[in-house]
Amino acid sequence: MGRAPSYLSSGFVEISQVHSHGTRGKSFDFHVSKEIAVSQTSFVFTAIKQWNELPQSLKGISSLATFKSKLKEYFMSSY
Repeated sequence: MGRAPSYLSSGFVEISQVHSHGTRGKSFDFHVSKEIAVSQTSFVFTAIKQWNELPQSLKGISSLATFKSKLKEYFMSSY
């Protein structure tokens, strides 16, 4: 986080900042607020939904190069 312009990143709120429930994806997933959910065709809604659907093993990768490589492998194996 922190690399996107504020008008894009403002909708991305980590689940851990919304509540303290011990959910499985708490450390990597984002919360879909009611305001975002209203417009299900928006960039923010689609991006959050797709990110939250990725496997935890991908979301935990800290290296950008490794993440890109593994993400490409994941998508190629999915289709």
